[in-house]
Amino acid sequence: MENGIDVSQEECTCLKMVAVNGSDQTKQLDELHELRLLCNKSNTKEGILHKPPHSATSSQFKHGCLLKEERIEIISRNIACIGQPPWKSLWCQRPVWLQGFYFSNAGDRSLVETFANILTSMPFIFVGLHTPRKRLVTRLYADSVVGVGLASSLYHSSRGEIRNVLRWGDYVMIAAANLCLSRVLHKGKSNMLFLASATVLPFHPVGVATIHMGMNEVTLARKVLAEPRLRKAYGIHAISTLAGAALFLADDTHPDTPYIHAAWHLAAAFGAATINQLLE
Repeated sequence: MENGIDVSQEECTCLKMVAVNGSDQTKQLDELHELRLLCNKSNTKEGILHKPPHSATSSQFKHGCLLKEERIEIISRNIACIGQPPWKSLWCQRPVWLQGFYFSNAGDRSLVETFANILTSMPFIFVGLHTPRKRLVTRLYADSVVGVGLASSLYHSSRGEIRNVLRWGDYVMIAAANLCLSRVLHKGKSNMLFLASATVLPFHPVGVATIHMGMNEVTLARKVLAEPRLRKAYGIHAISTLAGAALFLADDTHPDTPYIHAAWHLAAAFGAATINQLLE
């Protein structure tokens, strides 16, 4: 019990570390106490909340809690940002999608939202089944898109500790789909990049997905310049890709806004469907 608040022994140790030096640390301790109280009032079983304290205010945390194992990581990351040089502080406060693993339980706050997220995962399966399969690499890409839909459906239908594992699987399938598409578009290129990406993928799937997504978009743009007949299809693809990126960032910065994640599913699936036209 720390100042009348029930916390674990590990969490109490971290809270005392925060309170040792400086007004900034003391202010953060007060904030963590307030967040803990909000979490207790929400009648959840365990955890602190959706997003790290450095990137959100107390009011943003009142709709749900993270699992218990995420508490110490959140507190430690917040402590590490204090007193750092500007460039280190900026990196410390980078968005979730640039971090290695961060299993957010945002979303799926109701059965209706869960149903919407599962329903909007189905288009990935449909797109994958209708992706050209003329070569081995295109078959692998098509199957990986189907895998994205299946992994997403499993994640959003899950609850409890298995949810973190399935979230990791969801990220891995997204990265694998981008890696397979990159292999399709960059035929004849060195295998070293793809081998390195496949090695890193289980540990930092979001980073791998981001790198290969960027490579793929540049390659598609160059292909369109060489083949003007593809401009219309690429224009639709570019719009859906930008909409998907905007919704992805909005889902990260506004985790309590319902159905943003489902909208991102639709934009991403539509973007994948337009790629099929560019591959034919």
